Amino acid sequence: MSKTFAQRQRIGPQIRHLRQLRSLTLDDLAGSAGLSASHLSRLERSQTLPSFTVLANIAQVLDVSIDEFVQLEHDLQELDEQLAWQADLLALDDNAYQEIVGLSIDTRRQLNHAIELLSNGHVSDVSVQEQLSELFATEESHLKRDQRIKELIRTSGQNAIGLSRSLVQLTEIPGPRVGIFNSAGMLPSAPNIDYMVLYRALFPGIPVDPSVARKWGQWHDFARDEFPYDWPIKIIVSPELLEHVARRFDNADGIDGREIASRIAQYWKRMIDTSSDFQIAIAEEDYGHSNRIIAGNAAALFEHYEDDDPSDHHKPVAIWTSGTLQVEPIVNRLMDTWNTLPVRATDPARVGDWLEKHIR
Repeated sequence: MSKTFAQRQRIGPQIRHLRQLRSLTLDDLAGSAGLSASHLSRLERSQTLPSFTVLANIAQVLDVSIDEFVQLEHDLQELDEQLAWQADLLALDDNAYQEIVGLSIDTRRQLNHAIELLSNGHVSDVSVQEQLSELFATEESHLKRDQRIKELIRTSGQNAIGLSRSLVQLTEIPGPRVGIFNSAGMLPSAPNIDYMVLYRALFPGIPVDPSVARKWGQWHDFARDEFPYDWPIKIIVSPELLEHVARRFDNADGIDGREIASRIAQYWKRMIDTSSDFQIAIAEEDYGHSNRIIAGNAAALFEHYEDDDPSDHHKPVAIWTSGTLQVEPIVNRLMDTWNTLPVRATDPARVGDWLEKHIR
């Protein structure tokens, strides 16, 4: 790609964009800037490159500083260089790349941003995992642990893409599960719900890893099975959990939050009725706001949403922990929590009534 071609793709469409924002016709801008409408049209369509004088005249009519065009040139040159690198990684040929460069500025920005996000769904740092492990080994208070979990997620956690990948990893690890679910999210859900719907509601505008999306589709198919797991599952739930789910997803466009809560309750009820390996306890104690679940002795996943603002696509929402040494203290603590629950918490009649209350 020649530098001149890249400059034309950047400057021309931006002039057209600014002209249209100001409700100016081609003739309006061309006449005021002292050039012909045909020349301006070729410029906007990236068929020619403006001289400095012409660009200065256009900038004056559009009431922008020529420095803005210079900065635009610099910023979008970096953008196109980044896209060239991304195209090379994706093994796109030159013709395909030329078509990408011909896209609008906003589209190129969105494309680059999406690829960048998909490249940065990292696993939590080992030092963070060690801090979590130490926390569960030493801290007795559920609420103090929850506060520290939230702090670690906020300062050192994974973004939504990292959460989705960790969720798939955790699901594929064999072994017993123990979880504590306090608020709406990706963890306190069920395979009879389209996880793509949940993800889009929680993280609007954030891309989805295609391999994760395929796995979620398989989970949805598994939901028709009687009990699609080969290991026991124990979950402790806040009495308000499904109310949180209903409220959280009612805030998303086109989603019925109470229907989501109802379908989770239906699935859990069916699992309880068909397998003694699936157990639910209704919390008698306040465990905080974060969700957490372990798989065997190999992995743990923590989830917390600081607020409902989706504007920050890099916002940390989760921490993934793996390896026997890191996870063992978490497993021991969650198992101790389950084993010391009052009888009332796991009373089948009470749990059944709680689920039935949320089933439409």
